[in-house]
Amino acid sequence: EAGGDSREDCLNKVLSKAAFVQAPIPKEDSSLLLQSYQETQHMEPTHWWDGTPLQDQERKNGDDVYHPPLYTGWEWPPGCCPYYRTALKRHGKNFVQPGHHGHQHYRPLYDFVDQKLAAMEHSVDGLDEQAVDPALHRVWAHMIPATFTLLESLAQRQQEQDFTVVFRTFGTDLPDIAKAITAFAQGKHPKYPNFCNPHLHVNKLYKGRWTLISEGSSDATKTATSPIDRYKYQLLDDLTDQVVASGDEEIVRLLESTVGAVGIQDHFDFWQQNDYVPWAGKPVWVPAQPDKTTTDNACQKAVNDEQQLLCHHLFFDDNIHHQVDDSIASVRVQSRPNGPYRTLTGQETLEQQGLHLIRVPTIEPLMDDEWFVQQVDKAKEKFDQIHQ
Repeated sequence: EAGGDSREDCLNKVLSKAAFVQAPIPKEDSSLLLQSYQETQHMEPTHWWDGTPLQDQERKNGDDVYHPPLYTGWEWPPGCCPYYRTALKRHGKNFVQPGHHGHQHYRPLYDFVDQKLAAMEHSVDGLDEQAVDPALHRVWAHMIPATFTLLESLAQRQQEQDFTVVFRTFGTDLPDIAKAITAFAQGKHPKYPNFCNPHLHVNKLYKGRWTLISEGSSDATKTATSPIDRYKYQLLDDLTDQVVASGDEEIVRLLESTVGAVGIQDHFDFWQQNDYVPWAGKPVWVPAQPDKTTTDNACQKAVNDEQQLLCHHLFFDDNIHHQVDDSIASVRVQSRPNGPYRTLTGQETLEQQGLHLIRVPTIEPLMDDEWFVQQVDKAKEKFDQIHQ
């Protein structure tokens, strides 16, 4: 559940975000790429993105009932946008319910995914309650099954490459997620009874907070080129609120030295107070990789120390968009080893898709348990080509 929404609410919204519609704009503008939520939020579309009327009766295609396909691509089709980003967003939580636009086309898909998730919640039926924890099964029933496929895959590759999984959220669900992942890693998940990996026990949770840099501090001497340059990110212990890492370098060092899994509750209030702009969102760090051709002694030492430790940071989120001013990710890039980090511009951030950022059209991993694994493999191939 997210933001008080039930699983049913979430599934309706997931489908309404992948159901694209034609923007009701003049025909001469139909080839334009819509750029922002501000452009679409007041629109009242009348057709799906393939031209089928929203209120149309079931249209025949040969002997089969025709349904407008969902769209999960990175770039929006010209003159189109998601149903959920129009004025019809008000119907998002009821998208496939009777009397709503998505019912005749997407209800079967909704039922399939809902039953897939509900099966986990009902897997405790008839079992000894002392032997199982129903609360765990309820949490697992609200998690994308492809998550567990990915964790199993990473564990199988662990002898070749260490990994750190960081669960990121703006919500308050981290303690429940931590318990559910830890139980999974202890072989308690009914679909993975033989899976045991102590590295995936989520024993450490942090709060991430943007903090204003005080005047006169060493961090304040640099020239600000972005509003976020007046702030630094800090990780606080979830239980004591004590700062455990302050600034980019310390946080990256902490995360890269952690083998296994941790969780971070990111700073939603800060993102909201800054009108949801990317630079105020969840920071994603891209540390500089050592330059093997450098002649600088300090950098060469970094090469010698770190050439076996190339770290590929990957960030998955459904709120990453192909728009320069609309994303949840604040990408922080380091230009050289031991150097400072800077926040990428909106255009530069778009270029990280498929390399350090992975937009998640949620219906894809809900339908395909291998989807996360496939995205990791594609991103790794791209990363290796750049840094070989």
